[in-house]
Amino acid sequence: MLHLLRKGRLQRGHGLAPRASRRSLSLATLVATAAFVLALVAGRALPALAAGPENNDPGCPLPSEIGAASWFLASMPYIDICAYLSGPAAPAETPEPTASPSAPAEHVVAEGETLSEIALSYGMTAEELAELNGIDPGNVLSIGMRLLLTGGNAPGGEEPGSAPCPVIQASACAPHTTEHALILPFEASRAVILDDVLYLLSGGSLYRLPLSQIPATASILEPELVQPAERIVEGIRLQELMDLAVDDTAGELVLINKVGDLFGFRPSTGLWSVRMVGESIPGLWLDPQFVAITQMGSMTYGLDIDGARLWRLPAGASYPELEREGAYIARAIDLAALDGQLYLVNANGTLVDGSGSPYAADLPRLGWPADLASSDDALLALDGDGRRVIVLGEGDPADIQLQVAGVQRLRTAARADGVIYVVAGSRLYRIGAVQEASACASVPRDDRWLFNGVDLLAGVPELTLPFEGGILPARPRSFPGARRMYRYGIHEGVDFYAGDAPGLAYGSPVGAIASGTIIRIDHDFSEMTPEAYGPVMAEIEGLHATPDHLLDKLRGQQVWVQHARGVVSRYAHLSRVASDLQVGDQVEVGQTLGYVGVSGTSDGVYRSTSGYHLHWEIWLDGQYLGFGLTIPETMRLWRLLF
Repeated sequence: MLHLLRKGRLQRGHGLAPRASRRSLSLATLVATAAFVLALVAGRALPALAAGPENNDPGCPLPSEIGAASWFLASMPYIDICAYLSGPAAPAETPEPTASPSAPAEHVVAEGETLSEIALSYGMTAEELAELNGIDPGNVLSIGMRLLLTGGNAPGGEEPGSAPCPVIQASACAPHTTEHALILPFEASRAVILDDVLYLLSGGSLYRLPLSQIPATASILEPELVQPAERIVEGIRLQELMDLAVDDTAGELVLINKVGDLFGFRPSTGLWSVRMVGESIPGLWLDPQFVAITQMGSMTYGLDIDGARLWRLPAGASYPELEREGAYIARAIDLAALDGQLYLVNANGTLVDGSGSPYAADLPRLGWPADLASSDDALLALDGDGRRVIVLGEGDPADIQLQVAGVQRLRTAARADGVIYVVAGSRLYRIGAVQEASACASVPRDDRWLFNGVDLLAGVPELTLPFEGGILPARPRSFPGARRMYRYGIHEGVDFYAGDAPGLAYGSPVGAIASGTIIRIDHDFSEMTPEAYGPVMAEIEGLHATPDHLLDKLRGQQVWVQHARGVVSRYAHLSRVASDLQVGDQVEVGQTLGYVGVSGTSDGVYRSTSGYHLHWEIWLDGQYLGFGLTIPETMRLWRLLF
């Protein structure tokens, strides 16, 4: 029997020293600025941005929310057009570091480019480029997608990784591993341990389970809900929680919701606090889209893969502070901190340190990197598909295969006093000790794709995209769970813009994703006036949240379809709906339901059509597809279905 690694220290990789040097405007920024200015001078409408910073200048003729097509959103910093035309402005206060000279080069996909063409231009094959970026070489690229480059004519390069070291292959099974049913409303997505209590995120809420209540004999466990009165902390609503970490210096949990609000919870007093309010950052067009947080001492760090940036989130500060940026960050889906270093896990299952250099390169890749966490003075990396728990600590890494019959995909894990607690589906596994790799027999697994108990392949009808030839976007901020700062809310669907489907334009027909029954169709829709829109947005700002009745207004003209097995699809921001359809009508897959528009957006209010896109949602059993999931998990499930 092997004892688990405990209280170890990682080999130090390349440190993540704070940087605060400024950069001049990039060529892409200047080009974008020129395009906007020319459009304005020519009297053309500016593209609409659903989540841009407000324009509070009463002398500015533009509405408060202007922006660009989604591929601009994926890569461009914000430029205040009114301020730009009125004269030079003071530089933004947010520090921007110079990218590490060792950071890998990148290529931003332009319209019409193919993987083969891009690979050829850098002296690579399409297969090599696809492998490097963890994508299928047969997939169509999205405009604005960032591709990591290597070899050939690509500038720069990577620093050598950590020294090779052997990997201990181990397994976990009975009697040293026990299985427990978790009584929770939704599957737990994240876990940490503080003061001998296991804390879990389930359905966007926090739950606690003392470790003393997880003896080997307990088969059913019911964690306790932990939340403030009316889910309000210092006037800020505790909207759907996304990730959590432990601040050992303060003895409290740090939690971030999908809006970007940062909270603290101190178990010793039971008190909640607001560490940072999610707001748009002055001087930036593209607000950070956090997908994960970690803690290093008293400092919280946020991972923003949309902007390829790491951010500091100081408690009590008004805005996040830029820590580092680089193309390699866009490949990550989670981060963790240990011994003063940051570590990232990439979507392709590899690990890097905070500077982008390979870390633990001898480890077999994670099939699906479900979680990366620092716990009990070690790093835990989870391979959800492979049912593997990787412990990186003092000495050689341990690669532990969980061998329990019927185990679902691993979601999250935490460790205390050498004992690992792993969550998979509705089960908690307590690994008290591990065995030699050959000691545990291979067992059958539960490989169903589940969303809160719904089998997505057996329990959902076959689906197709609303546009022929379309592909799901590569932008995390276009998926459910993304923050929407203009309304302090959470995105509940997928946005399709020009470039996501061939020929998509204002007025393009929108097809049903499956056969079903019309349960809502807005024939008598009337767009909000500017006079009505102002009070709506003022109410949202005052609440720092979007109530359901106001969210319905902001979706504009809509069609809802009830499909088989309790699945509902919603189509929003339409310019008009199919005149021949009524509630109760049966529709077939691909049948036109309505037409792409801008209704419910600021463009609709101000009678512009330039920000056209389709917002569409999938709901299962009363929850949007993505509720209670991380954004990378959500993107993975949507790609599974489409």
